[in-house]
Amino acid sequence: MNDLRVMLAKIFVRVWPWIKRVLTIVTTILQLGYILNRSTVHSPFLLLAGVRLEKLTQHDMESFDKIPMHLHTSGLLNRLWRLLVAFPGVFSRLFGYGLFFVQFIDFVYNSDLGSQLSRKHTYAQIPPAPHKLLTESSVQLLETNKCPLCLQRRKNDTALSVSGYVFCYSCIDSHLKSFKTCPVTGVPASTNELIRLYIQ
Repeated sequence: MNDLRVMLAKIFVRVWPWIKRVLTIVTTILQLGYILNRSTVHSPFLLLAGVRLEKLTQHDMESFDKIPMHLHTSGLLNRLWRLLVAFPGVFSRLFGYGLFFVQFIDFVYNSDLGSQLSRKHTYAQIPPAPHKLLTESSVQLLETNKCPLCLQRRKNDTALSVSGYVFCYSCIDSHLKSFKTCPVTGVPASTNELIRLYIQ
């Protein structure tokens, strides 16, 4: 049984290219004949099925243009008939649109987009603008009793231990809470590095 299958498969593999070529040639001949009005079919499969194609005559075209008798009359029956005829098409379209809408809603709620849309809108706080670092040369030009941040006479002198610069306590405290760096050198710092100076 197995040998028979193998033998039939080998025969099919050898014969199939010839069958395909013959089908292509017959199809080409039938198509040319159909174009030149010498054949009633353009495909060998239609020929095998017994189908015969005919071209429309002038009489056929005129009969298509005629309005059916039930549409000649006007009134309620005419309108009901038109509604009855149109209903299946309208219903199938509306049904298709409804299915599409349901699938779209399902897609939105089951995707990442849906999870993003369903979250509450939380607006991130706008971060404060980064402090423009003072250059050491500009700080050295200041008078010794002025704060490099507010450029006023220092109040409650406070030194930042990571850089050694002295500021007003309120200025450097708020700066470190916002930016966590020394305003002059840019070295990371925190309020733990502040040293209050008691000058008399």
